[in-house]
Amino acid sequence: MNTKKRRTIAVILCSFGLPGCEKTLPTQTPLPTDPPTVQAATTEVQLTSVVPADFVDEVEVPITIDGYERTDLMSRVEGYLSEVLVNIGDQVHRGQVLARLDLPEMDAELHRKEKLVDQAIANLASERSEVVRAEAQRAKQQYLKQLRNIELNRARKLVDSGAWKEDRLDEAQYAFDSVLASIQQIEADVEAARTHVRSAEAAVDVARAELKTSVAMMSYVEIRAPFDGVITSRNVDTGAFVRPPSSGAGAVPLFTIESVDRLRGVVMLPIQNASQLQDGVSVDLRRMRGVPQDRLRQLRGLEGKPLGISRHAGAFHRGSRMMRSEIDILNPADPSTGQRLLKPGDYGKVAIQLRSFQQVPSVPISAIGSDTDGSFVMRVGEGRICRRIPVHVLISDKEQVGLQAENIDETALSNDIVLESGDQVVSRGLDRVRHGEPLPE
Repeated sequence: MNTKKRRTIAVILCSFGLPGCEKTLPTQTPLPTDPPTVQAATTEVQLTSVVPADFVDEVEVPITIDGYERTDLMSRVEGYLSEVLVNIGDQVHRGQVLARLDLPEMDAELHRKEKLVDQAIANLASERSEVVRAEAQRAKQQYLKQLRNIELNRARKLVDSGAWKEDRLDEAQYAFDSVLASIQQIEADVEAARTHVRSAEAAVDVARAELKTSVAMMSYVEIRAPFDGVITSRNVDTGAFVRPPSSGAGAVPLFTIESVDRLRGVVMLPIQNASQLQDGVSVDLRRMRGVPQDRLRQLRGLEGKPLGISRHAGAFHRGSRMMRSEIDILNPADPSTGQRLLKPGDYGKVAIQLRSFQQVPSVPISAIGSDTDGSFVMRVGEGRICRRIPVHVLISDKEQVGLQAENIDETALSNDIVLESGDQVVSRGLDRVRHGEPLPE
């Protein structure tokens, strides 16, 4: 064996599921040949070889199927149901009308709000016409001001020349000042008319907002499906009086709707397994209420990907100390029958692959010993001398144990602390051998 860059065997004991959770390792790679077993001098000591093997660390737990989306549909307004258009088991599409309420008083209120909008618009038009009228008066006075100014200047010249008396100039000045006063009054009228217009515009906005509210309330007369799915519960009939949840009493769901084209597989992982869980790890649907195994293998995740853990809570349930994880499952309808393979409420078993190991050194479980210093194997080297090799178990099944190798210091001088594939180890009679001594005769 090489004297440098050898690998020590680190071994990590693998914990298994809580009661009710079965842990299996089904994919161990079969060995090319049975490990050679050497009968020692005494029949109580046997040897076996360290061989590479593949292991899968997985846990089998119950799985419950839920709709990807599920909701209870309630009424937003009080009223009597005039129509119920669906029943349990019906496939519905997003936006489809499921039921209608009879609310004549709300219809009358909507008509009144429409008339209020018309009235507000008419008032706005009237106020805008007042602005136009006031601005026209202002323009008229502006022209009159120019005329009176011309007359005043002419009167001033005639008075200065002595052709007119002073009283004629006073009359012209008075006429000019009167026009200026009229212009100021009309300016105030224009500003007041504009203010009335802004008030009328606000009134139109308020009326339209109230109308919009009434239209929105009228839309609640129709109960519509929020997404594609199946009606799984119906609690009302035609003529029933329904109330919104805000009423505080007597409010019950009209329908329950669940999506069925996409599903959530819900699993609860024990605390010792959840620490190894990661999003994306593969899963295998093992059993499901009357569904053949070959058809279960056809199921895929979103976008056609293989089934895997889509998300996990990242926290343990306070009561059970288990972690919720979810698996997204596509559930297409059969083109010939229209039936879907799974339904909300189905349950079964799923195997979750927590870890996988390829071609790691392995020995029989019987080759692992334990003392106050930890776990070990007894390697038999040259001269049939036994050496105690400390190890840590990486993974195990009912018969074999997988070992994890780690690099050691290249300056190490001893070759006694390494273990490699093909090495001979004691698989039976560990209590009969001692470190540094030859196999018993």
